[in-house]
Amino acid sequence: VVTVLRSESPHLKEGQTMPLHEADALFAKLDAEYPAGMGYDKTKFRIDFTFRGKPDNYEGRQDFGDGDGSLIQHIRGYHEYYAQDESWKNHVLHHEGPEAWEADKAQRDMLLHEFIPYMELHCNLAAMEQEARRPLRSGETLTPEQTAYFNAVLDYVKECRPLLNQGQYHLPEPPQLADFDQSLQDYKKQIETIRRVLKNAER
Repeated sequence: VVTVLRSESPHLKEGQTMPLHEADALFAKLDAEYPAGMGYDKTKFRIDFTFRGKPDNYEGRQDFGDGDGSLIQHIRGYHEYYAQDESWKNHVLHHEGPEAWEADKAQRDMLLHEFIPYMELHCNLAAMEQEARRPLRSGETLTPEQTAYFNAVLDYVKECRPLLNQGQYHLPEPPQLADFDQSLQDYKKQIETIRRVLKNAER
């Protein structure tokens, strides 16, 4: 969940909360639509999440109009910049010492290579969930196979979120519509039977 702590944008309110995937898309939109040459809208945010099985949070600031893109793109760009910035490295080494620099490097490495992919996977699951819910709620006529498939996608999302939050990033394969198409399954069985008959005939 993303909370807006403070913002100069008229489109956001202090204390406003939204799911990560919504904030990611909204921040991208506000950044892209900000009038060129008009400065920027400073926006301080906090993300609350369960990471490696424990409650955690991340705080940052994105300036709409700076061209950072979505919320996740902003976080990636920010840490990539400081991971490669020699003056920042020298500053930490000079003021805090080599141990502090190693800790800083390890933290950024974790954010770039674990936390950001973790957030992206959560956004992917949210997109899958929306795509499956839309036809189920729209009232359009669905075949029994389509209904079973969309419900299986919702079950898949429900199963994967806790896995992600426990630190398991290699998620099971998502359901495929083809697996629920009975006529296709029947056709595959027929082909299999023909292959078996032909093999036996060759013997």
